[in-house]
Amino acid sequence: MQNKAHLLASTWEAGTTYAKALDDGLFASARKLADAASIDLSQLGKALALARLPVDVVAAFPSPLDLQYRWAPLLTQARQKDPDHVLARARALQTEREKLSSAQVLVRLLEGGGTVPPPSSRKLALKGKNGQTAEIKLDAVKRSAVIRLGNIDPKRFADVEIAIKTLLS
Repeated sequence: MQNKAHLLASTWEAGTTYAKALDDGLFASARKLADAASIDLSQLGKALALARLPVDVVAAFPSPLDLQYRWAPLLTQARQKDPDHVLARARALQTEREKLSSAQVLVRLLEGGGTVPPPSSRKLALKGKNGQTAEIKLDAVKRSAVIRLGNIDPKRFADVEIAIKTLLS
């Protein structure tokens, strides 16, 4: 199993392989499987959660190969709180003409219902002295931030660089 785990190209493929191994009784427990596959038990749980999503939820995505480990807790929580809503959203997404990215599908699946998903994006506007401005746009799905600084003294860019390096370290 260990060698095969390294050949899997996606989270989805890994999850379905792990689920089949457990369902077929090849391993006595998820812990034994995680040990054999040399993966963290938490990662195995996320892969299994994605592999065990309802067919309609998986079909809402452009490809199941796009599913990501970090989406498993979000989808699991949404399904636990309002499974009918998530299934209804998934079925509606399958019939839409607009082609969405997998990240956009995730956001749509988490919208409304009994869940409170993390905002897909958020903007924060800041004002400083002497007309200095900053806008920070956070994107939870892409796990990214865009920072725009206005009317900033070029001598302060070194301070910005230090602050970002500190954040990343």
